Amino acid sequence: MIKSSFAKHAFCFLLAMVLLLISCSTEKTQSEIAFHQYKQKFRILNLPFKFRPSDLGEASLKTIDTKDTLFAKNPLSIYYGMLADTTNFYGIVTLLPADDFIAVLSTYDKQGNFIDSKPLAVRGCSGEPCINYCSSTSIIQKDFSIFAIDSTFSGECDSLSNPVPGKNSLACLFWHGKIKPGGKIDIGAEEMKEEKKQ
Repeated sequence: MIKSSFAKHAFCFLLAMVLLLISCSTEKTQSEIAFHQYKQKFRILNLPFKFRPSDLGEASLKTIDTKDTLFAKNPLSIYYGMLADTTNFYGIVTLLPADDFIAVLSTYDKQGNFIDSKPLAVRGCSGEPCINYCSSTSIIQKDFSIFAIDSTFSGECDSLSNPVPGKNSLACLFWHGKIKPGGKIDIGAEEMKEEKKQ
C-alpha cells in the first residue's frame, strides 16, 4: 500500500514537472516569435555603418509599436535598422528624438534576450547659442569597433547672446568603443581636441 502510494506521488510529481517544462518551453517560444517579428521591422545595415542625423533628411520614421517596448525599452524609440548578421548576437539600432536624433545600439542573443544598449553619440548636437556648426557622426566598422565624434564650430557670446569677434573655436569630442563577441558594448572615455580660430 505504501509502495503504491509512493508510486502515485512520484508519478504526479513527474507529470507536474513535465507540464511545467512544456509551459516554460511554450513561453520561450512565444518570446522568440515576438522578437522575430520585432527584428523583421528593421532594414539591414551593412558594415561599415555610418550614422549622421543630418543624413536622415525627410526619411519616413515610425515610432515603435507598443508591443515592441518589450524589446526597445523606451516608448519614444523609432525603428531604424539591424546590423548584418553577427553570428552570436543581433545588433539593433533605434533612434531617439532630441534636438538631433540619437542612434541607440541594443544587442540581443539569438533567442531575443537583451544583452546591452548604448547611445551611438558623444553628446549630440544641441541648439545652444553661438554654435555656428555642429555635426555628430558614429561609425561601426566590420570588426565591430565603434567611433563616435561631435564636431562643433562655435564662438563666445556676450550677456545678450551676441557673438564676440575673434573668439571662435573648433572642438572635437570623441570616443572609441567595441562590440564584444558576446554582444557586450564597451565604450571608452570621452576625449577632446580643440583648436582656436580667429
